[in-house]
Amino acid sequence: MVNIAGFYSSENDGVLRVNDAMGRLVFSRTLATGNQSITLPASLSGMYYYSIQNNKGQLTSGKLIIQ
Repeated sequence: MVNIAGFYSSENDGVLRVNDAMGRLVFSRTLATGNQSITLPASLSGMYYYSIQNNKGQLTSGKLIIQ
C-alpha cells in the first residue's frame, strides 16, 4: 500500500504514474483531493519511479521501492 499525503488541496485533483526502470508505464491512477491510500499490484515488486501531476501542472516525482 502506498499513502500519498499533503500534495493536494481541495482544488487540486491529479494523476499518479509509476514507471519501471526502462520508462514503461506500469500503473496509473487518477487521484482525488485529500490524502490517498493506494494498493499496488503485488506483481510490481522492485524499484520504480513515480510522478504526481495535479490539474494546475505542479509535478512531484521520486523513487519508489515496492517489496
